[in-house]
Amino acid sequence: MPVVVPNPPARKRALRRHDLNHVLGGYNAIGTSGEIDIAGFEIGARGGCREYWVAWGINLFFFALGAISRPKRLFGAFLRSRGALNAYSLASVEGAFLNRQLGDVRAELKIPESIPAACAADRFFFLLWGALSFLLVLSCVAIPLGLASLFIA
Repeated sequence: MPVVVPNPPARKRALRRHDLNHVLGGYNAIGTSGEIDIAGFEIGARGGCREYWVAWGINLFFFALGAISRPKRLFGAFLRSRGALNAYSLASVEGAFLNRQLGDVRAELKIPESIPAACAADRFFFLLWGALSFLLVLSCVAIPLGLASLFIA
């Protein structure tokens, strides 16, 4: 099912970095499965989405969806970026940056080629982010329903 997302200025500002993360991580940029994978990758990285709040919101939605529909893939993407940085940490993703080699950028950000073994802290933070993502999704449903019930006899 396609998900239509409005494109306000805050999302436009984050989109180039988000799309670059698809390339850096090697994750599909088309469809829900790719968005679930990149949510794990972006949230798992050191600093996550930084000050790009719209990216946090969208990623938490897809993180919750992925925890239900493809938890192993989500956990793998999350693990792969633990200890690494992502495109949200880069000073610029324009100009001279565009002439850089993909392998050099991955090395600079410490993005591993394969999924490392999970430790207890990785599992703990994955569960913590999962709980937070479910709370966000539930609040986006429960609050409007609760408010609507005030006006329904």
